[in-house]
Amino acid sequence: MPQLKRNLGVFGAIAISLAAMGPTMSVSLNPQAIAQQVNSAVPTAFLLAVIPLGLIAGSFVLLTKRSASAGSVFGL
Repeated sequence: MPQLKRNLGVFGAIAISLAAMGPTMSVSLNPQAIAQQVNSAVPTAFLLAVIPLGLIAGSFVLLTKRSASAGSVFGL
């Protein structure tokens, strides 16, 4: 059975992570409502959120190197 080429890089993994988290982020991370409560800490919170995003993206990179699945994120 032929296998697909495994060429998902960091950029692709970040794109998949953003696509998977997008619906949740649009509902729960409304920056206007947050900014009314914490003012200038909003950019810091978003910058700190990049750290787990990078870890998730790195996990996808490692998983795609070990998995032969050509399906979506849920196929890993």
